[in-house]
Amino acid sequence: MKIFVKYTAALKFLFFEAKMPILVFVFTICLFVILTSTFFSCIADLFGDSDLLSGADFSKFTKVEEFFMVVAVAPLLETLLFQYIPIKVVRLFVKDTHYAIVGSAISFALSHYHNWFYILNTFLIGLIFGYAFIASEKRLYSPFLIVFFIHSLYNLYAFIVKNYL
Repeated sequence: MKIFVKYTAALKFLFFEAKMPILVFVFTICLFVILTSTFFSCIADLFGDSDLLSGADFSKFTKVEEFFMVVAVAPLLETLLFQYIPIKVVRLFVKDTHYAIVGSAISFALSHYHNWFYILNTFLIGLIFGYAFIASEKRLYSPFLIVFFIHSLYNLYAFIVKNYL
């Protein structure tokens, strides 16, 4: 429990209090996404089922096609559909951005419905993406581009781990 409290405190500091250059901001958030996924990967290994975090099936695609889909197309569409649109629309009706972020994370997670474990993992990652979106706005960065870039970097990491490690 203490680790979770420290983790969320670190995220809060990163998103809303730390002053850092844009690339440091992006790479640090990407590191938190990787740490979250790694935590879930360790739990999956404890259950003896490393397939709990396996995502979409790309067996029909070449590695180049898979790379393009995973690193460019999916982050672009998912950032638009699961961060940009939901957060912007909900904030038209509700002032509290937390509702928009949670709604965004739920829709992001449910779009990754491979299994319950994967949904939980992507829900937490969706929360990080949502808070990164809001924090980017407050820092006067382009929130769409920042979240797209973070998502792309994470998917690049996952692609490399899946295919080459």
